[in-house]
Amino acid sequence: MKLLNPEVRIENTNLCNSNCVMCPREKLTRPLGVMEWGLFKKIIDDAKGCGIKHVFLGGFGEPMQDAYFIKRIKYIKHNGLTVNTITTASFLNPKMSDEIIESGLDSIRISFYGLTKEVYESIHRGLSFDAAVRNIKELIAKRNNKNKPTLEISLSFLILKENSHQVSEFDKFWVDADFVEIWRPHNFINGRNYRDRATELKSCGRPWRGPLQIQWDGTVVPCCFDYNGYLILGDLKKQSIEELMHDELYEKLRNAHKKENLAKFKYCSMCDQLDSGYNALVFSNDARRAQGRSNSNFFDFTEK
Repeated sequence: MKLLNPEVRIENTNLCNSNCVMCPREKLTRPLGVMEWGLFKKIIDDAKGCGIKHVFLGGFGEPMQDAYFIKRIKYIKHNGLTVNTITTASFLNPKMSDEIIESGLDSIRISFYGLTKEVYESIHRGLSFDAAVRNIKELIAKRNNKNKPTLEISLSFLILKENSHQVSEFDKFWVDADFVEIWRPHNFINGRNYRDRATELKSCGRPWRGPLQIQWDGTVVPCCFDYNGYLILGDLKKQSIEELMHDELYEKLRNAHKKENLAKFKYCSMCDQLDSGYNALVFSNDARRAQGRSNSNFFDFTEK
């Protein structure tokens, strides 16, 4: 069996050292934890046999708040796969930056939603603006000094009421970054209310086009917007990926999306991603590469 999408997204942890305003952590009821190393290896080995080419390390947490983070990257690279991650840069101290650069990580996407201390810390609650700026600049400098151009460093800005007056300056603020992007926020299903829900639902296509979304405990959900594990499609502690993808519940979800009849799948029907007319991307310094692509690895999902 080959998965249609060559990416698997693995939430290595849902622990987080911040309480950012756009993330509904106050509504999180599923347990907190870190993926066991044995389970991680099983998933990577299984996924590779199913045609996976890329792994995204991240989910509803800070990926670097995981003692196995660097070890996971190295294991992914050892298996001939590409890997990227997302972070707030709060753990990007000099030692971590060196280890990331040497690990073979292909891309790191940094969330940075305020250009001044006041704005940044009102959004990324619990984090330090000065530390984030220092850590990011040091990572870029170390990458350049070590002549490791294969590590792509991306900076991402999300337009919120707290920072909307700073949008026009973001690309100038991070001129040294390889990739800069500005987005509008999303709802996390029932977690936030940034976007209107569509009245005429058009399937996002993810149940059959992927990517596969795995939570830290091995359970699988339809996509990353299901932050609380409302719709569990299977458990990779007990199933192989092939067994999961052929499971009756997964098949019912795929059929519901294909028929655009989501009445039996409450949280899918509430999703703002089913509004096909909404354009979330506002700016990119490489719009050709970003537009219409996944927010993690830029595989093209526009063709059904």
